[in-house]
Amino acid sequence: MAYSDWDLHHVDVVAAYLHGPLDEEIYMTIPEGVENSGSGHYWKLKKALYGLKQAGRQWKKRLHEVLIKFGFIRAFADDCLYIKHHKGNIT
Repeated sequence: MAYSDWDLHHVDVVAAYLHGPLDEEIYMTIPEGVENSGSGHYWKLKKALYGLKQAGRQWKKRLHEVLIKFGFIRAFADDCLYIKHHKGNIT
């Protein structure tokens, strides 16, 4: 980037981990204070939560799928860098 005198922009998505769909079945006990949270009841998670070991991996997988659909290509040297060439411009 320095060689080409490119600008660098960084985005931090605060709730990113909450948007990764889970590939496996994960259940959690219902927190105290929730109505009808008697013993023996559980919630099946549909999406990842902060603190789950799978959360980061699921978010990265989902982000990869979306970026590929938009025509980005994953860089060979860094799997967290995606590049898109369009009409002589590089994103």
